[in-house]
Amino acid sequence: RHAARGYAIAKEYGLSARELDVLLLLSQGRTRAHIRETLYISKGTVDSHIHHIYSKIGITSRDELMRLFLD
Repeated sequence: RHAARGYAIAKEYGLSARELDVLLLLSQGRTRAHIRETLYISKGTVDSHIHHIYSKIGITSRDELMRLFLD
């Protein structure tokens, strides 16, 4: 169910496949360091993906992201 909600959000807001990967980890409460290690990407890349996700969705915080998953 959680992943299905992530896919729906990604489709609705036009997220890339990698942004979806980051979105799903963020929505599970994972830290940026955990995301970096899990996806084998740099800190700057994680930050960039998060910035793009938030911009595309129109949010500014992880709390807002979590609310999207609860709706």
